[in-house]
Amino acid sequence: MAPEPDLIAAVQARLIAHLPFAGLLGLTVTRLSPTSATVRLPWRDDLCNHLGGHHAGAIFTAGETAGAALLSLISLSNGGRAVVMDAVIRFITSSKAELYATASFGGQSAGERIPGVDGADAYLPIRVRLQDDAGREIAELTMTGRISPMRADG
Repeated sequence: MAPEPDLIAAVQARLIAHLPFAGLLGLTVTRLSPTSATVRLPWRDDLCNHLGGHHAGAIFTAGETAGAALLSLISLSNGGRAVVMDAVIRFITSSKAELYATASFGGQSAGERIPGVDGADAYLPIRVRLQDDAGREIAELTMTGRISPMRADG
């Protein structure tokens, strides 16, 4: 089952509130499901490197933000809070077009309870594929997200 549009808006608002750099880059959540999230990185001259392609930092941020969007949905669904623990990127080729970063994982779906969130941290492996608007693979990012139960101290 797909999340309601207001939940997608809540995830987008949460990302911009907690990751203002994502807003500066113009990143937007374009698709959200219980097992994946897609974030769009626009094509803008100010996001390019000296070779005229997307800057590596912008590409990495798009990938990390897609993973954060998926983690946000999971944490909202489970009453926990999310943080990215680590991330590694492999660049495949340069990009001179809009990029779409799609994060997914092979475990729990966001609508299900995550084991351990009721009292301990849960660690989730996430894979992010970054493709241009023609579907050409630009980079791949792997990351680990942690969902922690909400604590009284916030």
